[in-house]
Formats: sequence, C-alpha cells, structure tokens
Amino acid sequence: MRIVAIITVALMLVFASCSSGDDSKAADSGSDTSARPETSEPGDATTTSAGAGPGTEVDPVDQTPPLGVNGLTVEDGAIWMADLSGGEVMKLDAATGEILERYGAEDGVASPDDVALGPDGAVYWTGFEEGQVGRIADGESEVIAQLPPGANPLAFAADGTLYVGLAVVGDAIYKVATDGSGEAEIVADAPGDVNGFTIGADGFLYGPAGGALGPGSIVKVDLTTGEVSEVVGGIVAVVATDFDGDGVLHALSPLPAQILRIDLEAGTAEVERELPGVIPDNLAYATDGTLYVSHFNEPAISVIAPDGSETALRVGA
Repeated sequence: MRIVAIITVALMLVFASCSSGDDSKAADSGSDTSARPETSEPGDATTTSAGAGPGTEVDPVDQTPPLGVNGLTVEDGAIWMADLSGGEVMKLDAATGEILERYGAEDGVASPDDVALGPDGAVYWTGFEEGQVGRIADGESEVIAQLPPGANPLAFAADGTLYVGLAVVGDAIYKVATDGSGEAEIVADAPGDVNGFTIGADGFLYGPAGGALGPGSIVKVDLTTGEVSEVVGGIVAVVATDFDGDGVLHALSPLPAQILRIDLEAGTAEVERELPGVIPDNLAYATDGTLYVSHFNEPAISVIAPDGSETALRVGA
C-alpha cells in the first residue's frame, strides 16, 4: 500500500476514473483527433474510410500514445479505451496496440472515464468531469444524456438497458435512455461510491464500494428496487469488477495491485494474481478468456492469457 501523502492524493484523483477514479492521459498539443477511420487493417500505414470507397487512402491515425489507460472494453480483436486526462476515447488493435480510431474534444468527447459496448454495436462513454454520457457510432460521437459530475462506470443489462454510476465525486446509479431523449432515472441513491461495476446473468449489478483507498467491499444492487447489499467485506480497496466466461466474478484491487476471485456464495475474496509494478485502473474479459487490465499511469495494458501467461500491450507509437 502506498503511504506517501502525495501519491495517496494522486491515487484518489486517478482512480476516479476506471470505472475507477481519475485516469490520466495528457493530450499532446499536436494530436490530431479528427482522424477517425471507420475501418482499418492492423499494421497498415493507411486506413480506409467507409464513406471513401474501397482502397481509398486517408491520413493515418495519430499514434501519439496516451499517458495512461482508464476504462476499457473488448470487441472482436479490438479494445476500446477511455483516457480521462487526455480527453479521448480510442479504439486499439488488441494484438499490436495500434490506435485505429480516436475521438476527442473536436468530436464532443470530454473527460471520458469508462466505455462499454452496447447491444446496438455502438460504444458508450462517460464524461467524469461534466457528467455526460455519450455514444460513438458510424465514426461520430454524440452526447445522449447529462448527469451530475462524477459519471464513471457504465454497463448494459441483458435486456439492453444502460446503467451509469456516479463515483468519487458523486454517489448514485442511474438508468439512462440510449435513444438520445436525454432521459435518466435514478435507481440507487448513495449506494456507497460504487465504481467499475458489471451486471451478472442473474440481473443484479455487482461492483466495488468504498473508493480506491478503501476500506473496500463488493456489493450487489437490485436494479428493480435499488436495494444494496454487501457480498464481500474487509477488502483493503477495490476499484473494478467483471465476470469471466464461466460466470465467476473477479475484482481489481489497486493497493497493492491484485486480481481477486470473488466467491458470491461463500462471500469471500481470494487473491488470484499479483500485478507487480502495475498501477491498475480497470479490467475486462474477452470472450476467449483473455483478461485485460489497464494502467492508469502509462500507455499500457496488461494482457493475461487463459493459460496464465502475461504480456504488456503498449498503446500507440
């Protein structure tokens, strides 16, 4: 656990984003956020825009790396990530780390903290500082709802309903309409600073409570009644959760960096893996069982294969 005061303050800001606190990426003043191709071939120097016709060459996507990586989600060989401090959402090649698309202030994206893939194929993002909820589809980003500051974790239920949480500087869970009507309905008020949450096959929301510095716990939220109940307590700190392909819940602890295996029936948390040298922010499982863990303080993602082997994926150039 970090005991130096300045690091503690930094972590409080950092893990505000991840579906955790403040995630950081400083935007390069020369970054070109206008280049956002709809399709691309990994490793190609040029990209093809859907509207430009087959084989049409356009400017390559700016490969300036983010300072760090916050929320992330996986889609068919690609990773979507949020960069809070840099103010950008990026799509990456999951094998190479090449930036395939990037969306920033010129696209209406501001302080993005987390991302989620919707059932409609669009990518949804939360704007931590402004409280916005946005959607990226067909190479364009738009704000679909306005919440109070602190918009942080988000997840879709099996029926396609989008849930968005306020964390770190807010404390609530909302149901948000994805049709652009701007409608948002509060589901749970003050659930306990619930960050990077996920929704189980049973329809309940599961997430970490207590903040990045703890003491932490895993809670379950009934999305019909808003009732919050503790599943596991006594965790030093925890900032994000996700289910693997077998339906087992896993949690990410930043202090120290660990992957925890959560037994929902027994109400226990077991250290499954240490992540030495990593300051993590969020985690996401791919359908093949690969686990991706974002690093908020550097342009890197830990990639843990189903066989347990681990590599580091660098983002951008």
